[in-house]
Amino acid sequence: MLGKLDPASRPPREIGVMLLVRAAPQGLATAVAKVANPLMLHLPTPDMAYLPSLAFATSPAETERGPVYEFVLNHVVDTRSPTEMFRIEHRKAPAHD
Repeated sequence: MLGKLDPASRPPREIGVMLLVRAAPQGLATAVAKVANPLMLHLPTPDMAYLPSLAFATSPAETERGPVYEFVLNHVVDTRSPTEMFRIEHRKAPAHD
């Protein structure tokens, strides 16, 4: 949000969209990304008489990550406390005279 510079408080006026394509072979993933890129940029949006301003997270827009790259999201781990998965060590500072 733009804070005080944004005249509208709701709904948000900015959104981010990132398309991640994963396929074997790499050429197929790249081809899908290259087809989707202009479609995402230039297709009209309902109720918008103008095209939005755009930015790219990477340059070039399609970035091949190769066979070792894998994007993973939504790791879920049940814990008894919020700090259970962190090593916490408490030490008493030495007294200074």
